[in-house]
Amino acid sequence: MASGKPFKKTMLGVSLIHGQFRALAVVKGKTVGSWVCPRPLDSFDHLGEVLAEAVQATNFKGKRVGFLVEDLACVHQYHLVPPMKPADMDTYLKRMSDQEKACEGPAVWRYRKALAGRGRVGFLLDVWPKDHVEQLIRACEEQQLQPIQMFPLSAAFMDQILTVGAEPEEVVLLITKAWDRVVFVVATGDGKPLFDRFLMSNEHSRIQPERIGREITRSLLFATQQLGQRVSQVWLMGEDEWLTAESLQSHVTVPVMPSPIVPDPAYWIWVSLTLAANHPCNFIPAEVRKAPQRRAMRKVSAAVMVGLACLSISTTGVIEGLIEQGQKLTASVEPKTLELAQERDAWQARYAELADIRTKTQVLQDQYEPPIPAWFMAYLGQVVPKDLILTKVALRRTEGRWVVEMTGKGSEDFTRNAEQLTRLEQEFTDGPFHMVMTKGWREHWVDALRRGVRFGDKQETRSFAIKGVIG
Repeated sequence: MASGKPFKKTMLGVSLIHGQFRALAVVKGKTVGSWVCPRPLDSFDHLGEVLAEAVQATNFKGKRVGFLVEDLACVHQYHLVPPMKPADMDTYLKRMSDQEKACEGPAVWRYRKALAGRGRVGFLLDVWPKDHVEQLIRACEEQQLQPIQMFPLSAAFMDQILTVGAEPEEVVLLITKAWDRVVFVVATGDGKPLFDRFLMSNEHSRIQPERIGREITRSLLFATQQLGQRVSQVWLMGEDEWLTAESLQSHVTVPVMPSPIVPDPAYWIWVSLTLAANHPCNFIPAEVRKAPQRRAMRKVSAAVMVGLACLSISTTGVIEGLIEQGQKLTASVEPKTLELAQERDAWQARYAELADIRTKTQVLQDQYEPPIPAWFMAYLGQVVPKDLILTKVALRRTEGRWVVEMTGKGSEDFTRNAEQLTRLEQEFTDGPFHMVMTKGWREHWVDALRRGVRFGDKQETRSFAIKGVIG
């Protein structure tokens, strides 16, 4: 499972989507267990007990927990307003959170700035009941767990723009299905959000491709007319028998391309865990995230104070003893001073000789160049999956670095190709050669799509190219 953003966290990821509880245990970036609560959670009153079940079922040994939450009481809205001073913006957001909240009690809010144009400011606003956040934190504390992050489902959707491999300044529309909705996310290729939209469905009816096509057209017009931005690509994440890129293409003029990623509920948990704890949509307050560090510092401070108190009690006696010992030592050391001075001169001569040997050794090492190409070819034999066939591997020395170019072909299953190529690139970057990727397989596929190649062309979708530099 990959979201395009590898990480090394150890964390229990939990999704609470309209009462459905799902847990994913991740240790050092690898999934070690998952669990789905067999009963719906109508409230958070017994969440601590369900968390205990999840920890036991997944055999999770860590402490850190991350939540992904979607609930009728949680509101997500896009706003486009005139420019304001920071103080005025805070006042406006507070007023809007009070107006848009879907709960009777106090609410908390988070917002993320969005790119806008034509003299206006855009932002994505999330408003949650305050007691929801407090109940989730209390449930973690009951089980001696540390809540680190708590994100709305919309934050995970927006992050997926980075998986399509678009250029940083390109504007992309990503469509994906999740639970009870079809999601439309518009952002630049480097992940800067513009806006998002949702089409809600129910278990008795599907949203037809024609209606989705109309929403795509509305989104393209809104981006152009209201924001002055032109959407150049549309990507569909998660094709199935009734919704495909081809079925949407007949309703829009912009190219519609299928993403090789097919998300499931556990995938969105994984995506949420890749988000940074200081993300603007994180509902866990900073003081809660940093509580373990503060407790540790208090323990250290207390230990230091106790140590200083004990030290002060014995300081007088120790100093008097040291003075007496120093007087005796002075008398015994004087006869040996001359002998030590002679030994010092001898050691200095030896050090000078050793420095000369080291200089000559370094000269020899600088003249020796390790057989990087041979080592790398042997490494390829270990990490390249059997379904991937390399047709060309070239290494050339340029400005003190090795430039690597590889081309090849995979199986006819492009989804399997994508998974294997993702793992292969991660082996190159995380492995012993620490390769810096300059052009990955995704860019090769995107170039093919731009040339008009359809994903049904097996010969084209099997090919791949990877370029990188070994420092």
